Amino acid sequence: MPTTDKPKRALGRPWQTEAGAGPAPSVPCNLKKTLNCCQGKGYQIVAKGSLAQAEVCACVKQCPACYGRARQLAGNDSKPCQTPSPTAVVSLINSAMIPARYAEVQLAKFANFSGNAQAVLGDITRWKSRFKPTRMQGLIIEGAVGVGKTFILAALAKEFAERGMSVRFSDFFQLDRKSTRLNSSHIPLS
Repeated sequence: MPTTDKPKRALGRPWQTEAGAGPAPSVPCNLKKTLNCCQGKGYQIVAKGSLAQAEVCACVKQCPACYGRARQLAGNDSKPCQTPSPTAVVSLINSAMIPARYAEVQLAKFANFSGNAQAVLGDITRWKSRFKPTRMQGLIIEGAVGVGKTFILAALAKEFAERGMSVRFSDFFQLDRKSTRLNSSHIPLS
């Protein structure tokens, strides 16, 4: 007597079958391994020309779980390997226009010669805790040349992009007078 079960057709990968058939892969995502290449972020930021540019890390491109797509199967759906997706963060950082010399900056590494780095970091931390991306607000930092204003702003821009927020790095001379009327916090550096 013939069976009514159809054989399952392979779709190119050993674990992939027709819709609804077969489990998701049991291979762990490379991002869960916290490899040395990107510390589990899925992207790297490098200086290219005049701007800091992000690239999807080789560990994502060679991942046996997602095959470089930064998405894994979950039943009949796919979901990002992590949120925000490394490909989304790469896009956000590349559109942020951060100067190349600030590709490696982090707020935790901020130090200045005027001795008030800890106080400034405290002010920035308090501002970040009140920051709501749904409100129109900004941050204006003032101070003498060389006290770390640009460093702080570049680090904040990277941090917000890494959290999935769209940012744009601009210096004072690029701002339009109308955009400076935002609800801005003012933090003086000395």
